[in-house]
Amino acid sequence: MNSIQKNTMTELRRDELLQRLIDQGIYKVDDRQLFELSFYELLKIYTTTQETA
Repeated sequence: MNSIQKNTMTELRRDELLQRLIDQGIYKVDDRQLFELSFYELLKIYTTTQETA
């Protein structure tokens, strides 16, 4: 897999996480918009919300 495909996959997963968090009513974390966060920060937030649900 080349780096372009890898980046695209990460971007697609990031977009999916963004949408899932928005669907849960989460728009900001620590006064930062979700789109400002990295994939790994979004993944951590999503995982935390799933554990508490």
